[in-house]
Formats: sequence, structure tokens, C-alpha cells
Amino acid sequence: MMLERALTVHQLEIDARFFGAVASGKKPFEVRRDRGYRVGDILELHEWVGAVNHALPTPNHPQGYWQSPGYPTGRMIRRVVTYVLRHEDFPRGIAEGYCVLGLREEGQA
Repeated sequence: MMLERALTVHQLEIDARFFGAVASGKKPFEVRRDRGYRVGDILELHEWVGAVNHALPTPNHPQGYWQSPGYPTGRMIRRVVTYVLRHEDFPRGIAEGYCVLGLREEGQA
């Protein structure tokens, strides 16, 4: 018999540029590094201002993928993961180590 794992609550930062679109339902998805997300998991998305992820190398960050500092606004929304699309599912469209998460509001069917 296989035991199912309990759902996980993931506390994540989200840039203020995208927070409103997710909160309104206009953007019902997130692109994230894959942490082993599963359908039914909860995302607690904490809005941050000024935090910017950079994918290009710089003299101080030759490996790339660094973040400039920002600060939290105190706003948070919770979303339920409804679908997980991984690199293995779509290798030509999703970078290795990343996934696209379908989202819905808690309490919605």
C-alpha cells in the first residue's frame, strides 16, 4: 500500500509586477524552480517590491541567477496548485529544473 503525502504549503516571494495579476485571477499560473510541487499544494505568495531576479552573469555574479534586494509589502495571497507542467513533460518549452503551475483560489471548485 502506498501512503499519500500531506499537502505542502510553500511560502514564496512574488514580484509586485505580477502580484495583482495573480490576485485578480488574470494570471492563473506561475513559472517556478521545481521544488517537487504537486497538485493540491498551497502557494502562499508574499508580495515583494524591488526584488528582481537576474539571469545574466555580471562581474560580481559570474554564474548569473542573482537577486537584487527588495522588501515585502505585507500583502499575501494563497493559491491551490491545480496542474504541474515540468521540463520532462515539455522539454522544448520549459527549462530543466523549472515548472509551470496552474493555480486557483482556495475554496473554488
